Amino acid sequence: MLSIDKFGLVFDTLGMKTLILISLLVGASASANLTQTFQRPLIDGASVSADYRAQSPGKKLSLRYTMEENIETLAKNGQLGTDTVKALSPDILQDRTILIGIDIFFWDSVKPSSDDSVAALKQLMALVSAQQIPIVLGDIPPLRPSQPSRNLLNQEIRQACAAYEKCKLLPLDAIFREVMAQGYLDYKGQRYTLPELLPDGLHVTDPASEYLADQIENLF
Repeated sequence: MLSIDKFGLVFDTLGMKTLILISLLVGASASANLTQTFQRPLIDGASVSADYRAQSPGKKLSLRYTMEENIETLAKNGQLGTDTVKALSPDILQDRTILIGIDIFFWDSVKPSSDDSVAALKQLMALVSAQQIPIVLGDIPPLRPSQPSRNLLNQEIRQACAAYEKCKLLPLDAIFREVMAQGYLDYKGQRYTLPELLPDGLHVTDPASEYLADQIENLF
């Protein structure tokens, strides 16, 4: 059936209804997929993932789709990626639906050599690919006075993530640089300065964590 809108444009109302229905079905399907993906998450890494100062972005996002008792957090303050990966095993991953590790290799970036960290990254990707579970990794922003291994590790993280179809990369480096360039972040109708997002220059506040949770969600 053809109708004429207030601008005199002719459109097919049946076609419009079909498009709306398709959009609703796609949205429902996407929500169901996210519920399945974040049903039993494993959150690992360093202090941001360990809920230091604020609930982690991974936990904030997961709580939109599951109960807190279904979330397992192994992250520890100051933990190196090499130590994180050593503690992981197929048994730990076997009942998990996703691994969220946005800061797993952050502290590795301050080391003079990245050789063992790159080896740990390869081991990590082998573990998750063997289990065929999704993983969210973050690249490393410049938050410390000296991070000699940051650039190489970022290159390796991006390449490793691109090579595994179930890997999503949270571009923390680009997000941080954009906030630095602008001097603020506009989020949910409020403007946050960098000190309001990272008061100590390292750990995120609640609004920053919520923003990062949204960015992770947008990757799916």
